[in-house]
Amino acid sequence: MDNMRRRMDSYFQEINKEIGTNEDIPIEQIIEFISKQFRRKWKTSFLYKKKNVKKFDSKPLNNTLMRDIDFTKFIAYISNIYDYLLTGDTHGIEEWIIKEVEEWEIKGGMCIYLSVLLYSLLSSELKICTDCLRYVQGFYRHDIREDYPSFFPWAGQHNGIHSWITLDDSIIDIAIRQQEYFFDFKGKPFVLGDIPEGLTYMGFIESKVIVNGYIREILDFSKMHYDTWIRKHTINALKVTISDLEAEKKHLENIFNEIKTNNERNRLKELFDKIQNDMQK
Repeated sequence: MDNMRRRMDSYFQEINKEIGTNEDIPIEQIIEFISKQFRRKWKTSFLYKKKNVKKFDSKPLNNTLMRDIDFTKFIAYISNIYDYLLTGDTHGIEEWIIKEVEEWEIKGGMCIYLSVLLYSLLSSELKICTDCLRYVQGFYRHDIREDYPSFFPWAGQHNGIHSWITLDDSIIDIAIRQQEYFFDFKGKPFVLGDIPEGLTYMGFIESKVIVNGYIREILDFSKMHYDTWIRKHTINALKVTISDLEAEKKHLENIFNEIKTNNERNRLKELFDKIQNDMQK
């Protein structure tokens, strides 16, 4: 949506004006800026310093998990929620969820909301151990793609405030899709274990207290208890999955009908050509 893109452009400029786009910016300067932003606007459980920062590397997610139908359902659900902000297509997402999403997008915390929601779904519904599932606050950095479609002349490297979750140190990040305007993913614009070349993640592993604090904010906004909130999101994820499958079925039916029509046309043409050949003999 245009408003979202304008806010992304504005935020992009704010960060680059503060710390620049030079590759040689000291990591301490970036961490200092990131730390101030999280302390001022969001939540932290300790002071972010260079000695605490962790650089995350590519690490494939467990194959069994990647094939798990519920895991796939929740990843698609989070992706569809983000897609609503870009296209306005609800994919069957209920109105109360859209209000949640828009509230966090307006506050500039969409990556926090999506990370905390996915953390909650995976820990509550898939029973993934929260000692293996971690919430991280930090930043990403990458070179700005040459064909970046913006009206302001930034170039060089982009350092952006961000949050994501990890499972056994493998990154799960759907909200990084916001960078597809700035960074060439050379594939799907999200991270499920494997990090695209040229994209760097550095962050601070936060405590469960911080996750629970964000959850309380969301629950207060939606006026729900946790069990009700997670159950309603789970049910909506299933509805969205069914809606997507129905849309895919319709798409495949259209393709099949088009192929069938083309085949019938080809058969008629072959028959017509044969009749013409027989008449000429």
